[in-house]
Amino acid sequence: MIAVRHGSRRVAALVAALALAVSGLAAAPAGAAEADLVADRLALTRAARAATGSGIAAMQAQQLQPPPQQPGTSVCLGDAAGDTKRMTTGGSPTDPAATPEDKPQADITRFCVNFGQSLGLTVTTRQLTNPLADPNWGNATFIGWFLDIDDDGDGDFFVDYSLDADAQLTAIVYDVRGGQPVESCAATAAFTDRHSVSDVRRSCIGDAESVRASVAVFYDENIDDDIAHSDVAPDGGAFSQSVATQPRDKGRHGGLERMETSVRISQARFPNPADVSHVYLARQDLFADAVAGGVLTRGPILLVPNCGDVLQVTRDEISRVNPTIVYALGGRQAICDATLQQAAGGRPTARIAGTGRVETAVEISKFQFPDAADVTDVYLARADLFVDAVVGGILTRGPILLVGSCEAVPTVVRNEIARTQPQQVAALGGTAAVCEQVLREAAGERPTLRLGGTGRAQTAIQISRYQFPGTAATAYLSRADLFADAVVGGILIDGPILLVPNCVAPPDQPFPGDVRAEISRLSPSRVVALGGVRAVCEAVLDAAKAA
Repeated sequence: MIAVRHGSRRVAALVAALALAVSGLAAAPAGAAEADLVADRLALTRAARAATGSGIAAMQAQQLQPPPQQPGTSVCLGDAAGDTKRMTTGGSPTDPAATPEDKPQADITRFCVNFGQSLGLTVTTRQLTNPLADPNWGNATFIGWFLDIDDDGDGDFFVDYSLDADAQLTAIVYDVRGGQPVESCAATAAFTDRHSVSDVRRSCIGDAESVRASVAVFYDENIDDDIAHSDVAPDGGAFSQSVATQPRDKGRHGGLERMETSVRISQARFPNPADVSHVYLARQDLFADAVAGGVLTRGPILLVPNCGDVLQVTRDEISRVNPTIVYALGGRQAICDATLQQAAGGRPTARIAGTGRVETAVEISKFQFPDAADVTDVYLARADLFVDAVVGGILTRGPILLVGSCEAVPTVVRNEIARTQPQQVAALGGTAAVCEQVLREAAGERPTLRLGGTGRAQTAIQISRYQFPGTAATAYLSRADLFADAVVGGILIDGPILLVPNCVAPPDQPFPGDVRAEISRLSPSRVVALGGVRAVCEAVLDAAKAA
């Protein structure tokens, strides 16, 4: 019998399940410096190969027929339900058993590969389990990806998604082209409604131009019984079709000033007027109401004067989308009746407003989330200094409510939280924005979360990571010291808003490294500046494109 310890059981299971799919697996990933672990891998690899009959070479030839499809930038494949195997992960090296037995936690239903500037991988099982909450992930439960970068049917790199010794979710990439596993880099692991690996940089996988992938899920309910359940996709020992990287594009949604920029954002978000039923007007020089209004989804937020002529470009945009009603966010001190009526152009009008900005945010919450079942989060932003919350409009799981920095939570806010019954309450920004006392008081007995960094740009990154734990199609850039463009950009849904300096001039004024790292993690196919060149200059946009 082979003594298979905790660390090596992952390797043993992997080899037994994927030996048919990938050649060159004399060594699989794990603590390669341990000689006994390597011996276990070698013995189990030989056993798995002996059990396959025709061997790996025949399967390798089979899976290369027909030739790989024309590469795209992403691919998602389904996998049949109920095809999991019950495997012996520790036993005779000449008899690695693998018999059909249903185990929904291991049963792959769908996996995706996305290759922008970096590689993103996701997989969904029939019954998802949270690695940080399911104790079985502390056994030998893990997910393994093999990556073929040269279309030869060999697994060139291996990605191990699992809990580390400190019970932290990790994704480590190993180079297995030389037979021995060599750690190449750490990627980003996340669990939401799927298991995600992101920020696998091209330099980490041999500067690959294209990738084919295979994934295996192993679920181990009892570390002492030498049994695990597994599923592999694609079925039949194949790889996915090839997915190729693509140069990143750049763009700009900007006008001559902030009111025109809000129109350009509207045109980008709602190219089809049929998708718009409402238009929301927000005051162009005070943004508290627009911050809370970022969660509104039925139409654009357009900036207008407090009480003055509405720009012709704004009136033209309202005519283009032709809403059934035009709403003012806030009371008459925010937007006067004359401005509202001129913007509406004879269409019905209404206000979403309370007696102040705190109450207006509550009214927006009631308007957007009349059914509490649609709310999983409530987000708290500082009412009098909301710089940390300007990008919060991209958050989709609940309303943004305004509170004092470290004062008693207003009754209307407590009542709205009680009405919506969120699963958790999150503060936007650090403790200087919303102190711990306010967060705990607002949450009551509910779990709390803080989406905050050392400054507004870092808070925007934390919000990005929370809303987009995997990749995103677009990364939007907004000037960090001017808020208007970021606030109205909250209606954009295909990527986060990151805060950047107005301009950069390397090496003395470099592009922020943390923003660069976040763009790399997101692997967007496009970066878009919000505002004109005075808001975000071309040098910043070019640096983001190259991130």
